[in-house]
Amino acid sequence: MRKGGFKIHSFDMNIADVWASGDIVCEVGTYTISLTLPGTDHPVNDNGKYLNVWRKNSDGKLKLKYEIWNTDMNPWQMIDDDDMGAPEHHEEDENDDDD
Repeated sequence: MRKGGFKIHSFDMNIADVWASGDIVCEVGTYTISLTLPGTDHPVNDNGKYLNVWRKNSDGKLKLKYEIWNTDMNPWQMIDDDDMGAPEHHEEDENDDDD
């Protein structure tokens, strides 16, 4: 992300549960992040859920095999419409009849 021009201000994870089966360890929790997107000047704040799947190597160390995350926020509400070209919402569009 940093190579792509994102600037991360803060990132926090809150582990909700961890369980293991054989050499697999699963971790679930929530995250919060504050970052500045390329081409913008103000931070965007996000929060959501994640699942990490770890595998225990032969030396006993855990290696992250899979990472899945999902935002709890509407992406268009995280940014200023003028900054990223968010589609404009017009209520009359929803009620437009072609009769």
